[in-house]
Amino acid sequence: VSRMQFKRLVSPEFATIMSLHAGEAYAMQNLTRTDRLGLLLSGKINVLNDSNFLHPILPCEFLDSPEFESSRACLDDKFK
Repeated sequence: VSRMQFKRLVSPEFATIMSLHAGEAYAMQNLTRTDRLGLLLSGKINVLNDSNFLHPILPCEFLDSPEFESSRACLDDKFK
């Protein structure tokens, strides 16, 4: 990725910085659309399914890459 491409990708046109507090959800099953790709910059996020712990997400890991990749065909897809 060139410097210009990177600058464009992290510009306000394409990127948003979100701050989550303890207990706050990034995505909700059957509610949140899968048309975004998130990268955890700091902290730790636990992935849950029906209140069951699945795995942690650590800094520099993508938050929703499988959902993002699988939703290319339909922009209205939701987290499963």
